[in-house]
Amino acid sequence: MIVFLLAGFLKALKIILIILACLILFVLFVLFLLLFVPFRYQGRGFYKEEHPEHEDAIKTYDFYVKLSWLLHFVSACFSLNQDLLLKVKVLGIKVYSKNFNRESGEAENTETEAETEAEVEPELEAEPAADLEAEDNIKGTDSDTETDEDNKESSDETEKSDTGNASIASKIKRLKDLTNKKSFKNACSLCKDELIKLLKHVLPRKWEITGYVGFDDPYKTGEMLAFLGSIYGLIYRHVDIKGNFNSEEKDVKIYFKGRITLFTVLMIGIKIYFNKNIRKVIDEIREVL
Repeated sequence: MIVFLLAGFLKALKIILIILACLILFVLFVLFLLLFVPFRYQGRGFYKEEHPEHEDAIKTYDFYVKLSWLLHFVSACFSLNQDLLLKVKVLGIKVYSKNFNRESGEAENTETEAETEAEVEPELEAEPAADLEAEDNIKGTDSDTETDEDNKESSDETEKSDTGNASIASKIKRLKDLTNKKSFKNACSLCKDELIKLLKHVLPRKWEITGYVGFDDPYKTGEMLAFLGSIYGLIYRHVDIKGNFNSEEKDVKIYFKGRITLFTVLMIGIKIYFNKNIRKVIDEIREVL
């Protein structure tokens, strides 16, 4: 009997351990996907403005940004037109949707209604003349004592301000000395290099801006084109803006696309957080402050 019970217990324990191992492997697999499978994003939009000098100027715009992960297993869409919309989908099925403009309008209406209901002004009763004279006499006697107390408080405040200014000056001097240390310079150079890597990784790998722009003054349009020409070597593959010197109209389109890998971002953060020079500088700044 004991043998059968022991065999059943071991069999149940084996099943439980197999289930736990499967759960652990599943969690590790999901973490692996989150770290190494990139989050892809892309967006497009346009802005068009016709006859802005007239009262019946026409302004139209539409912006759309989409974030997807794992072959669109999870996706989120953000659109801005007349409304500000956010949609989240899993396997193409919408699981979350929110209209920010509509909810903000409802919240404003409820706040205005609450304020109108709460605005009830209390009526003030007139005090008798005798009571007012007695209060004036009491205030006259108390004013002398208050002036003495105010003088003492002002002298104390001047002393405190002098000591505070001295302490602030000493802190500024210590911070200035800190910037001349080698550890501070090494920490700044490391942060600069890692932030540049982060920006290169996060910013869009492909982006384009096309269209034409015209201002009310042709001189402003020429200045814009001159500025774009000065940086032509940096933007010639991405920007194609033409000037309209005849009328004040704007028609601009934008498109961008990129990806973000959490493992790269995590490694940059770990490298910054555990750097001994950065931690040393943070400790010294805490001591000064």
